[in-house]
Amino acid sequence: MHMLVAANARALAGRTEQISTRLIFLISGLAVAAWAPLVPFARQRLGNVDEGTLRLLLLCFGIGSIVAMPFTCILTARTGCERVIIVAGLATILALPSLAVLQTPLSMGVALVVFGAGIGTWMSR
Repeated sequence: MHMLVAANARALAGRTEQISTRLIFLISGLAVAAWAPLVPFARQRLGNVDEGTLRLLLLCFGIGSIVAMPFTCILTARTGCERVIIVAGLATILALPSLAVLQTPLSMGVALVVFGAGIGTWMSR
């Protein structure tokens, strides 16, 4: 009887992890899908920056993501997976609306790094 309860508990824990992983991918996809259509509007708000500046700004998203990934394992080992996911989620949630209103290339670049770092942390966890 005890082995049956333990097996059910493991199965339930595995199912919870599967659902959590799927939700993280869904939320990350929705966040990026929410940002992508805003790119032309962001360019316009930034005073129609040239192509090179826009490309550098978009690269900030990837840089934030790649830089955050190695630190995710370290932070998870120290503080636990739940805290890391919560902080990454908050960073993503706070950065996304700012991408719709920022008006300088520097502030947009910083927000894109934070946005990318939040999503990169989720993806590497």
